[in-house]
Amino acid sequence: MNKTYAGFGLALLVQVVLLAAIPWGRVGDASTGQTIWLEVRASDRQDVMQGPYLDLDYEISDPKQFAEVPALNMGEKVYAVVRQTDSGVWRGLRVEGDLSTPLPENHVAILGAVVDRGLEIHAFLHEEADGSWTADSVMTGREALKDRPVHRPEDRAVATAWVGRGVIVYRDIESYFVPESRRQQLAEDLRTHPEEVFAQVRVDELGRATLLQVRIQERVYDF
Repeated sequence: MNKTYAGFGLALLVQVVLLAAIPWGRVGDASTGQTIWLEVRASDRQDVMQGPYLDLDYEISDPKQFAEVPALNMGEKVYAVVRQTDSGVWRGLRVEGDLSTPLPENHVAILGAVVDRGLEIHAFLHEEADGSWTADSVMTGREALKDRPVHRPEDRAVATAWVGRGVIVYRDIESYFVPESRRQQLAEDLRTHPEEVFAQVRVDELGRATLLQVRIQERVYDF
């Protein structure tokens, strides 16, 4: 069996190109549109703070959070229709391909795009005396290869697979710039209250969203 190291740079580049090709446009007057609160889930990534930015992983990014979801294709433009609940947080109702149908007054449609944010799985193999190969450990994530077991290279190999997971991303509201003076406090709030994170966004008539602030429990971080 030959040693195989699968790379995913091309796949990631394709996702970036697809997102860039969608006609998002720029949100105009930030004072217009509907202001809503969305729940932000604790990210499944090891470090949600990438340098000076906080990556926001919205509840409505997961298609499973919607009662009605059509077949989704990577790179496809979609609208997440959300509705306000008694708690004041807006929850996902359904996903639509266009805005041809007028929405009720208490509904808002947010423009998004479908991308593949799957998981890399690495199986570390060693060669047996009879020439067969056996997996002695399995790790996930892109950082796994940095921590791979160290053995003689001639009898080691890595088999890598990609498990696809389609999610909906929302441009301009998925990253929050954190000033240096507030990074330590924000990191502490995230560790202490990972299930009490909400984002206030403003959505215009075309579904384009603008991030206004992030709230963790009772502490507010303005964008």
